[in-house]
This record gives sequence, C-alpha cells and structure tokens, in this order.
Amino acid sequence: MRLSLEDKGQAAVPDLGGQLLRIPNLTLEFAGWKQGVNPSYEQVRQNVDKRLGELIRGNEKVLGKARAGDLGLFASSWFPDVDYEDLETAALFSIWAFFWDDAIDGSSDASVSGLSIDGASNDTVARGIAEAEKYRDQSLSFVRFHLLGGVESGTNVEPKAPNVIFCCDEEALRSGFLGSIETYMEACVAELKWRLSGKLPANADEFYQFRLQTSAVEMMLDLCGLSQELTGVRVCSNKISIIINELFSLKKELKDGAPLNLVPITMRALNLNLDAATQVILNDLHSNIRDFEQNANVLRESTTSEHEDAAVESLERLIGAYQALVTCVLHFSIKSPRYGILKDRQDDGSFVIAL
Repeated sequence: MRLSLEDKGQAAVPDLGGQLLRIPNLTLEFAGWKQGVNPSYEQVRQNVDKRLGELIRGNEKVLGKARAGDLGLFASSWFPDVDYEDLETAALFSIWAFFWDDAIDGSSDASVSGLSIDGASNDTVARGIAEAEKYRDQSLSFVRFHLLGGVESGTNVEPKAPNVIFCCDEEALRSGFLGSIETYMEACVAELKWRLSGKLPANADEFYQFRLQTSAVEMMLDLCGLSQELTGVRVCSNKISIIINELFSLKKELKDGAPLNLVPITMRALNLNLDAATQVILNDLHSNIRDFEQNANVLRESTTSEHEDAAVESLERLIGAYQALVTCVLHFSIKSPRYGILKDRQDDGSFVIAL
C-alpha cells in the first residue's frame, strides 16, 4: 500500500534533544480575556475520576495517568460560570474527545520514527491505518445512533462514550454537531497517516489543513451551540488554541515519539533554529490575537448601532465564550500533568523547557 502522502511533506523531525524551548509569559496576552475556574471544579473532578474508573479497568497505570490529566480542570476552565449539569456535560465530552484521539494515535503498534512509506514497513502502516479507519467507522455509527436516532443495518454498535453528550433537542443542532464530529474524526485519521508516513508537512499551511479540524475546537463550539456566523472570531480562537497547544505539548510529543508539531515543521520549512522558529510561531499568535480583537470590535460596533441592549449583551457573552475556550487551553496546558511543564515555569511567568 502506498499512502497518498508519498509526494508530500519533508524530511523527518530535526534533532531537538537537549535544546531549550523558550516560551514567554502568555498569560499577559490574555489578561483582559474571560477566564477562571468553575467553583464546582472539585465536584466535577471527583466525578471525572469516577467515570474514568468505570471506563478503564484492569490497568492502574493507565487509569492513574488518565486521572492525572485532570480533565475536570479543563472543563472547569472552559466553563467557569455555568451550573453543575452543564459543567459535567462538558467534562464528560472532554473525556471522550481526548481519549478518542489518543485511541486513534495508538491504533498502530509501529514506531513512528522508524516507519517509511516504502519497503517492509508498508504492511505495518497499512494495518495501523486500517485499524484507525475501522475504529472511526464504528465510532461514527455510535454517534449517528445517539444524535439521529438510527444506525446502519448490520453495524455492531458498542456504546463506549457518555450518552449525555448526545442529548440535543433540536434536529438542526444535532445535525450540525454530527457534522463537526465527522470532520474531526476524518481529520484525526488524516493526521495519523502523516505520523505513519515518517514525514512532516512541508509548511504551516499544509499542517493547518488537518490541524484546524483535529484541535476539536469546532466540536466544542458546536456542543455549546455557539454561532457559526462569527466566522472571524471562531477561526482565530481555533488557531490561537492550536498555537498554544503546539508550544506547550512539544516536549510530550517528542517523548512519545510522534512529534507532528508546528515547531519542527516551521524549523524545517524555513530553515530556522529552534529560537527563531518559536518566534515565527509567536508572531503568528500575536497576529491572530489582533485579528480576534478586530473582528470582535467590528461586531460590537455594528450590534451597538443596529440592535437593542439585549443583543449587545448576548454578543458579549458569545465573545466571552470564545475567549474562555482560549484561556482554558492556555491554563490547562500550563497546569495539567498531561504536559508536565509546570516545573519549567520561571519567576516572570515564562517557560524554559529542556527538550
């Protein structure tokens, strides 16, 4: 089998072992954005731990690692001011989204760093992709069953995700949510193919072709029912979240042996060292923050001039919801043991991370 990526991409990841990744204090960039931790955090954390214990049986090491990831914190930062029922829904959805992606990434027993799309490794690559596609198809059948009330004839659906996340009253919302889930799942398989190819995307544009979908931001926004009409704000919040994650997850990805990450991609594409590539990415982050603010201000001006106060208040809540998603990703990336970089935080809030 020959992957469709064979004529794309560039050489494998540059050797970053022992180098220092320097990230400035990004909390300063978002000081005026909505953020916080829901007061019901401790309660939802306990329920997340309970749910993980029900899902992961017979492997205490995996269970301990899953609980240490603290997805209750992720949900509590994402929704700092909702009631407990909505908070728990967000937390259960986070369990599903995080671990579905992890399952796809682990669908092949091959070592990514040793794979090639040619020669003896082809059978292993093909097997890994086939397993991922089968898991994706089974998952989509499950999602369609709960969102649309039906399942394809002859499909064996084994409920593994928390049913509560699929309880939507309006058919249009259910269909839209299903569409974003389908896009996410397809993109995760495409990302796996990149990993198994042993190559990196040739540049940031090629990287974002799949990464804008695998971030799960679109799914999370559709879960909230956030307006698709705020396109500029929506796209910027997605890209900002991705950039934050790419920076703070680099060490983990290198350790896991699957660094399909924007930092080495930028290094290869522009022939830059680590510090210079990081600065290029930070410049893009700042550009997207400016674009977010400009788009938000245009919406504020038009809404204020054309609508009543209630519409203005509604818009501010929407903008705040997008902001909270970004600040959630930032604070979770910093604090969660999933990335393990809190010990690298400096007195001024910046990070110096030994790779």
